Amino acid sequence: MPAENHREEQLLREAGDRDDDPRRLPPRRVIHSREKGTGAEWFYRTLVLLFILLLVGLFLWGDHYLSQMENPVTGT
Repeated sequence: MPAENHREEQLLREAGDRDDDPRRLPPRRVIHSREKGTGAEWFYRTLVLLFILLLVGLFLWGDHYLSQMENPVTGT
């Protein structure tokens, strides 16, 4: 984590060097760095994978259940 803070401070200093206006906001990439969102990205990927596995499981279960039912027309 200290490396991330050092990188953000360096980017803030670079942004401040370009413009001396104290009211100017830092660049978006400093405030919303990609390094912070990696945990959320894996969480969402896991959710999508679990949802796909749920759908596959439900289809297989339904196919198994329907194959064991008797056909009311033919009686088999």
